[in-house]
Amino acid sequence: MTYFLLLFALLGFVFLPVGIIWLIVAFVRKTKKKLPSIILILGILLIGIGVATTEYNDRVNTIQIYSTKINKVYIAKNIVQKDDWLIEGSTKAPNGAKIAVANLNDDSSAGEIIKSPIATTAEVTWPKVENGKFRAYINISEAMGPNEHEAGQSVSLHIVALTNYNKKITSTIPNKMVSTIENSSSAEKFSLTTSQANYLNSLR
Repeated sequence: MTYFLLLFALLGFVFLPVGIIWLIVAFVRKTKKKLPSIILILGILLIGIGVATTEYNDRVNTIQIYSTKINKVYIAKNIVQKDDWLIEGSTKAPNGAKIAVANLNDDSSAGEIIKSPIATTAEVTWPKVENGKFRAYINISEAMGPNEHEAGQSVSLHIVALTNYNKKITSTIPNKMVSTIENSSSAEKFSLTTSQANYLNSLR
């Protein structure tokens, strides 16, 4: 689609000066002006279509960030996500919006995985909104970082829903989105249980 828009715009920029020059020559020579007028109008229309459609696509493809409400938090018992946080929540985001959970605290011990969307489904894919609801697993090792941990230790995480977000679940959140996410959501506080702290310390 982008290539067609560029083609429209390029054709417009070709037809427009040709039409203008042809029209001027027609006035000077007092010949028929219908054809150069058509070329001129066609050039203007092609440029207009290209620009308008590009602006529309930019609006449609803009990433939208929605706040969420966390209704329940569990400690996961399944094998893959054992001891991770399992959250259930609601949002006004449309169906298919992706749930991103991020530790945006630059002082966190999470190091290089700060600002990664650390929520997944049981199948380790993007959690998505369905009928205003969602479920997601939060990876505690990525949320808390590699340091030694103890029961009761907490971390603040931002949980949002994203539309038109096409990055991989393993990609870090772009810096230009960080402040928007912080302004669009309140940080949720999560605390470690004894079993979670023991599990994290066993990974060191």
